[in-house]
Amino acid sequence: MNRRQFLKHAATATTGALAFPIIIPSSALGLNGSVAPSNRVTVGLIGAGDRGLHVLKNGFLACSLGQVTAVCDTAAWRVKGGIDAVEAAYGTKGCAGHADFRELLADKSIDAVYIATPDHWHTPASIYAAKAGKDVYCEKPVTLTLTQGQALCATMKRHSRIYQSGTQTRSSERLRHACELVRSGRLGKLTSLDIVLPNSRGVEAQNRAAGFPPIQPVPDGFDYDLWLGPAPKVPYRGGCFWDFRWRSDYGGGYITDWGTHLLDFAQWLLDADGSGPVGVAGKGERMTGGFWDVYSKYNVEFTYANGAKVTVKEAVEGDAGLKATGSEGWFFYSWNSQSIASGSADYQRIEIKPDKTRVYRSDNHVENFLTCVRNRRPTISPAEVGHRSASLCHLAIIAMDLGKPLGWDPVTERFANSDTANRMISRALRSPWHL
Repeated sequence: MNRRQFLKHAATATTGALAFPIIIPSSALGLNGSVAPSNRVTVGLIGAGDRGLHVLKNGFLACSLGQVTAVCDTAAWRVKGGIDAVEAAYGTKGCAGHADFRELLADKSIDAVYIATPDHWHTPASIYAAKAGKDVYCEKPVTLTLTQGQALCATMKRHSRIYQSGTQTRSSERLRHACELVRSGRLGKLTSLDIVLPNSRGVEAQNRAAGFPPIQPVPDGFDYDLWLGPAPKVPYRGGCFWDFRWRSDYGGGYITDWGTHLLDFAQWLLDADGSGPVGVAGKGERMTGGFWDVYSKYNVEFTYANGAKVTVKEAVEGDAGLKATGSEGWFFYSWNSQSIASGSADYQRIEIKPDKTRVYRSDNHVENFLTCVRNRRPTISPAEVGHRSASLCHLAIIAMDLGKPLGWDPVTERFANSDTANRMISRALRSPWHL
């Protein structure tokens, strides 16, 4: 089209626009509580398994602040499931699918990623995303080693990225109120936090019955080598989906699974988000008889500088959760029922006065993340918080591996009395992957 044709076309278009004015719905302008598509945060999902799809459907697709535009997974059928969910929610086609997360990260139209991979990919994928200019919401535990957490925090700071750890209990009004009560002194001096995690008896029995699985053909449509990524190269024996958490190359069992949530709550109650314990001791037993090898029995105690104790045990019977005990009362947070039972007083009915301690308020973890992506303010669970909570899981495992009390410096993040323990805070990544 030459200049004369362009001007003629433009004049015709203008006349048509005057004759037939375009009616723009208020929702397209971001009115009536909605956000215009052009103002939404574009999001890519990395890891479309059960957890990824759950948060995708109930979090990201339900929040008008974001627009999911791409799905990635090493399993082709999971990519399809993610795309189907996105397109069904929006009533449109065009969601991109990827087998390799690096292709998704190369898409400059994507602002942020939601990472719901197996644990061993959490830190590497987050760091690759930050270097690609993406903000990150990552499932817990955010790291598989202590040094990964240090690298994660440094990278997010260096690249000025917004980060949200998937410890969504921080966006619970009930737990926020409990935290404010504790910090306001309504329990008196906080003396102990006792955490009980689910027992692994059923998993152990399954492990012994299965024995060491034989080498199997890799399923069609599954990139097993990319799934392994930075983990050691081993033949395919199954166990790459929900069961990955029972193998220490990929996860840490209930200690890093449920334990991360409850240890994060403990850190929050103790006002130790940028710190941690000064000592750890523990004993435990790993699973034997099969491919799974994480700790299934454990008794760990953390000591903080103010004298508070945090213990972690597996449940023999009863409910998993956290009991907070102070000089003037206690409460028990049940993980199973997401409720709080209290002793000495009904703490949930006590009103916190304006002059008392208040904590960061978030009522929706995904919405908090997307809001912070837009205003560039810290989320309720930034990288440092996620790292410090995951650190306790790793400290517990190292203490049980060595079987002796260890001193820990939360400032330098080094053990004070064991060179052997300090060598265990990191692990090599399989080439060519790096942090």
